[in-house]
Amino acid sequence: MEEKILKELANILSVKDQDSKEQLAYAIDSAGNPATVNSRPVYNWDVRYTKIRNVAIRNGMDFVTISRGSLWELVALVDEKNEEISLFLSEKNLQKVLKEKSPTHYMSILSVLNKEEALQTSLDLGDSSEVGLTEELFIKMMNDYEITAKKTYVYTFSDTYGQEQFSMYRFTSNYDLIEFENYSDLIDSTFEVDTTDKVKNDSTESTTVDKLKKQEKQIVSLKNN
Repeated sequence: MEEKILKELANILSVKDQDSKEQLAYAIDSAGNPATVNSRPVYNWDVRYTKIRNVAIRNGMDFVTISRGSLWELVALVDEKNEEISLFLSEKNLQKVLKEKSPTHYMSILSVLNKEEALQTSLDLGDSSEVGLTEELFIKMMNDYEITAKKTYVYTFSDTYGQEQFSMYRFTSNYDLIEFENYSDLIDSTFEVDTTDKVKNDSTESTTVDKLKKQEKQIVSLKNN
């Protein structure tokens, strides 16, 4: 992934968005003093995924919305030029995933791409003796939604003040580490997103709408953990 895009992602994910938290409080209570904010953890992720989607649109990349049952959706970036798909987790969540090692977690499923040998995507999904559960789900996703990629990257962040970090991992579907890079040096407290490279004139709105329509068609349903 280009450093320009990495820097944008590093800063929108690792730096806390105080404005969004305030907007949430005022959305719940007109005085900005809600009794509870139980929706905040999920809302924060809605904000992050919306920003990731916007990064894709600004930089001419694709994105896909993956549904995890009825309560959770995530956005992944698809770089067709480099044939990569990128996932985003907090560092805390990643460590939890690595501890549990579920074969049906979306990170495990998409990391099947990181196998050395190519998979045949025409296997009979009903024959569990030929392919494991993780590969069954992977093949179904690739066939149904025509995602073109050869590698899966996982980007993690920590937005704890004074300990902000942004890192890249690549795993096998069995959660073995293949590659790691620390990109925390891209975090800049003065960073501002450059939106001047958007498509100009009348094509701006149509391009964004086309991207969003494509997103709506790319809802990927995976088995819950």
